[in-house]
Amino acid sequence: PYIMDRARLITKQAEKLGFHIFETYRTPARQNYLLRMRRTKAAAWQSAHQYGLAFDFAHMNKGGEWNWEIHRPWDELKKIVEQYPGFYIPIEWDRGHVQHESWWALKIALHAGPPDHI
Repeated sequence: PYIMDRARLITKQAEKLGFHIFETYRTPARQNYLLRMRRTKAAAWQSAHQYGLAFDFAHMNKGGEWNWEIHRPWDELKKIVEQYPGFYIPIEWDRGHVQHESWWALKIALHAGPPDHI
């Protein structure tokens, strides 16, 4: 709920700049598909999207088509995102990708298995 509430606040501000959520959770299969298509550099389980802690913004033009052109107000989007503790845009070439810093700890916890003493 904490992450979702903050994501909604970020989205509300981003929409004033013409940005909309393009994608949130990704299945591992979709992540690998995007890797094969060279739209990402992360394979399944190497992205915050598989942990529900990332979302992508894109600009929607007046015709309802998605647009990732370089001249969009990406710097203003980054300023909005950074107002919310833990959220950041980590990838220079993917300026619409927003994630929460807790995703890495969640990845480790989920993939480490149970502790030895259990």
